[in-house]
Amino acid sequence: MIRLQEGLRVLLIESRQEDKNYFCELLQAGKIEMTNFTWVKNIEAAVQEVKINLPDILFSAIPFNQNLAADIELIALISNANTPLVMISSTDEDDNGRHDTIDHPHDRLFKKDLSSVLLKKSIGYGLDRAKTGAQLKEIIERFDLLAKATNDIVWDWELTKRRALWMGNGLESSLGYNQRTKKVDADFWEKGLHPEDKERVTKKLNLIFQEALHNKWEDEYRFKTQSGEYKIFYDRGYIIYEDGKPVRMIGTMEDITTRVLLERKLEQESLLKQKHIAEAAVTAQEKERTEIGKELHDNVNQLLSASKLYIDAAANDIANNAQLLGQASGFIKNAIEEIRALSKVLHAPLITELGLCESINNLSNDIMMVNELQINIDHSDFTEEGLNENFKLTIYRIIQEQLTNILKHARATKSNILLSTNENDIYLEVNDNGIGFDISKKRQGIGLSNIQSRVSMYEGTVEVFSGPEKGSKLSVKFPLSEAALTV
Repeated sequence: MIRLQEGLRVLLIESRQEDKNYFCELLQAGKIEMTNFTWVKNIEAAVQEVKINLPDILFSAIPFNQNLAADIELIALISNANTPLVMISSTDEDDNGRHDTIDHPHDRLFKKDLSSVLLKKSIGYGLDRAKTGAQLKEIIERFDLLAKATNDIVWDWELTKRRALWMGNGLESSLGYNQRTKKVDADFWEKGLHPEDKERVTKKLNLIFQEALHNKWEDEYRFKTQSGEYKIFYDRGYIIYEDGKPVRMIGTMEDITTRVLLERKLEQESLLKQKHIAEAAVTAQEKERTEIGKELHDNVNQLLSASKLYIDAAANDIANNAQLLGQASGFIKNAIEEIRALSKVLHAPLITELGLCESINNLSNDIMMVNELQINIDHSDFTEEGLNENFKLTIYRIIQEQLTNILKHARATKSNILLSTNENDIYLEVNDNGIGFDISKKRQGIGLSNIQSRVSMYEGTVEVFSGPEKGSKLSVKFPLSEAALTV
């Protein structure tokens, strides 16, 4: 309760002197302190008094609808000031038919039931209602400002009367109605819910009403526009309770259709991207298996077959036994070297122990030992500190793949590897002086496809530059994102 102990400004509208005196006696008996008490005999006088001296609470024993203009003016004055109004009726019949102008007074009393206790309770109840109304008015003003500043729909729902007021730019921009305010009933909202969302949304809201434990509600659902299509809204509201029962709720509807559809599209693109990466990984595995089979068949198998022939010959030729076994031993030694070289290509380098730069150096040295290709490496502006091991392995595999492509197709004598880091990116370049190719005509091979798949895993970009007799250049740029950094 407010102001009960601070002294009230009370205005009484009463035509009968004896009823006014009895009212004052009840105030004194209830020990209700007042700083000002004013008595007027009609609505017109009350209007003038309110303009001069606004009361904290207004009691009217005069029925409204006698002077419509004065009635409306008085109601407007006390509504704007949030002053509680208590109607005092002589009989039930008087109450049923003579206060139509007053849509919802704060309280109603009957003269035959008046007592100091009842009057004191009515004052406390009215002042509490006024305080709640002031808070609600402030909230509505904030929501109204929000509606003007955004395309949200602001709504005020009187739950006991099952009616609501919708307002804001969103009525036109989101729902297609050619108006900024719209009075609706509860059925309008329920009928507008998408059939697949209706049960879920209403069940959740009704459960909150029943439990009466929370004054906030939010949900996401599809709602029908004036044209009949459905849009997606994020709705949230603030619930006001009286005596444990919900009586009012205000909130906003935000049109999130564009955002949700974009999120779904990005999710689909992400799934498609993951599918492509998985397909590329399987293709790479099959390619590696084919290459392993080819190496084993063309090299190791031939060497071991030759070794077997020489061993079989040595068993039947005692005179040349030593020479034949020596030949067999040489072939077996070569087979061992071939298997070792093949294993080295397949096995992941010890990046954790050696580091990325040292692993690249070892890879280049191994290639140059058995091929006529001069490889120059520049990683002076590169730092691998803070990068996770999988990301460093990805860079290593890209370099390994591109050098393999150069050895197979470029007929190059020189190749350069540049690796550098700045604040935002990691840059990798591998070029050669080989025969090159026409990018517009040459179909993308599995090697480059594997590289692109590896790069896309870390949100990087790949560019290939080449031309007939102009060599080629592979350019890769990685952002220094969370995926590339050590967690």
